[in-house]
Amino acid sequence: MQVKPLYLIRKYSTDEIVIKLRIPLKANDFQKSNVPAPDQTTHKKILQDIKQFSKSYKTYASKSKKEKCKISLNYLSKRLTGDEVSSVLPSQFVVNSPICPYDREAESEYANGTNKQPIKFDWLKNTKRLNISSLMLNRDYCELQRMYNVYSGTGRPDNIFMKIGTQVHKKFEDLTHKPVGIMMKSKDNIKTQEIYVDLDSSLVGAAIDDVQDILSKHTTKNIINTALPDIGNNNSTEKELSPSKVMDIEGVINIVAEPKSIENVQVHVNNESKINQSAAYAFDSGLNILPKDSFLEVKQTEGKLSVDDSFFQVETIETGNDFIVDLAQTFNRLQELFYKGECREIKICGFYDRYSHQLVESIDQLHDDPNRYIYLSGIIDHVQMEDMSFAFDDYQMTLRQAMNNTKCIDFESWMKHTHSVYSEWNEMLPLVVRDLKTRHSRKSISLNTSSTAFCQVGTYRKCLGILSSNAKLSFHLLELACIKRQIDIWEPIDSDKVKLIASSSLTLAMDFLKLKNGETLNYGVLNETVKSKASRFVHPLSSNKYTPSNIISNYTIPEFKTNIPLLSELEGEWQMVPTTAHIIARLAQVMSLCDNSFSDHHWVDYKRSDNIQSMNFKYDDNEMSKIIDISMDLWLGRREPMSTDITSVCQNCVFGDKCEAGLRLLGKLQDVKNKLI
Repeated sequence: MQVKPLYLIRKYSTDEIVIKLRIPLKANDFQKSNVPAPDQTTHKKILQDIKQFSKSYKTYASKSKKEKCKISLNYLSKRLTGDEVSSVLPSQFVVNSPICPYDREAESEYANGTNKQPIKFDWLKNTKRLNISSLMLNRDYCELQRMYNVYSGTGRPDNIFMKIGTQVHKKFEDLTHKPVGIMMKSKDNIKTQEIYVDLDSSLVGAAIDDVQDILSKHTTKNIINTALPDIGNNNSTEKELSPSKVMDIEGVINIVAEPKSIENVQVHVNNESKINQSAAYAFDSGLNILPKDSFLEVKQTEGKLSVDDSFFQVETIETGNDFIVDLAQTFNRLQELFYKGECREIKICGFYDRYSHQLVESIDQLHDDPNRYIYLSGIIDHVQMEDMSFAFDDYQMTLRQAMNNTKCIDFESWMKHTHSVYSEWNEMLPLVVRDLKTRHSRKSISLNTSSTAFCQVGTYRKCLGILSSNAKLSFHLLELACIKRQIDIWEPIDSDKVKLIASSSLTLAMDFLKLKNGETLNYGVLNETVKSKASRFVHPLSSNKYTPSNIISNYTIPEFKTNIPLLSELEGEWQMVPTTAHIIARLAQVMSLCDNSFSDHHWVDYKRSDNIQSMNFKYDDNEMSKIIDISMDLWLGRREPMSTDITSVCQNCVFGDKCEAGLRLLGKLQDVKNKLI
């Protein structure tokens, strides 16, 4: 299929840039998926009940919002009380319910095929997990309100402030982990994808000669080396770009003329952060990735944007929003934590045993059946080295010196040197877990809100501490997360995902090259676990242990074009197969570097356009365990929800006119009951 280019024309000063690129088609994943639809025979009664409730909204769609709300509340009241004439929502209904809130919420999403807070539900794969950010309902406003939503089958849609918060988080993430755009397409020109990955910092501290040893056998034809804009000087408004060679990268990008300067471009970096020139160092050391943001994401100062209307889209490679890729990204960012002193958007997990009523914190607590564990998932906004003694610069210099004249993109060497250096500095540079909250107003933070934030970030700290405490435990918990997502960690990783992972991490790219060449990798304490390919768990739908899939001997990666020459070495037949087990083993090893290195407190930052308020909380591991248990007692139906004692919350609640606890708080309960007599 012939692809017509899209031309973007921007003007900077007196120079003009013409960028020619291909934009992938954003296809509907479900329509293209071969995964069968969920089994609708499961829990028929519950599903029919939920669907009947959902239809009540459609039946009365022509009525006013107030009338529809009244009808829906009447329906919910009948469901919870079993009384056809009841018009009051009970305050106690969870313990005696035939299905607990956790399972009720999951079934609601199963019926509707949607993703709602707080339980994330993958409709295609029929898995569920509880979002850590929604565990602590007892600290925030009213648990009754949330449980009414759960049992009514209604979700909490994202409002405008949530969407703004997502954008703010993304901006901070891009500042810490600088994104670059790369283009990949198959040699037959059928599949094309333009993707963003983190600018890999794994070359920090490496001697340039060592990097050239790795890259010397790769062609540098069609590679544009462009200096990365300086992010160290916050006051600079003019970013100088070094001259670029004008080359044609197989239709990926053509630079006709380049700017001598880009005006009015400012990059704001948190002054507390220890971000330095590591990203630029990595780039200049031979990571031949075009820093696309230098051209595509700078602020337009003059000129117009013109689009070729004859452009049409091409099929994209299906690699985005994938858990395996997310695991690799978390690995890469935790590596950057030890280079740069901080990292953002770290995906973590935890597992709560619904039979022993406790969070899994040791290998002894693991059982064969994965169905007994509730999957807790979350994303840590910010992990940072706390530099109270101004030791970070000396630490970083020591780390670079230790890695000098070594190939630090080799994981085994990197792990050895990083562990040796950081273990001597961790008391002066403890790790702090921070959470970023966005607010649309400057009013002071309420006690309920701060208590909820304290519990949330404390749970993040708890889960990360468990994952870092023992590499074997971390491996098995990550394996369990994959099982919950129906991923066989012993199956070969799809070739598109291998390319995407390798493009975002040269450390993993070098591991992949070793696997391709049949070299044995060292996993430290995990050697026996990984090489034996023995699963810790049975299949969730049978009593048989997970066993490795038939290993194909002819695993190959087809030829493809990219502006990262190292990746071309991945083409062809592999002697050893890349698997998810390799990714989670490496991730478990990196996490183990954090063991016994956490600060005794954590932070919550409330931000608007600037720093509004930062709160420091003392961390108590035993207290966090109790808080998690209390929260899970509600989700598993072992206690009733607590109502609020704040009248304004009841006055603004959609259930206010029906809620038994709310009416009692407002002094209206008896009046409502008298009307029913």
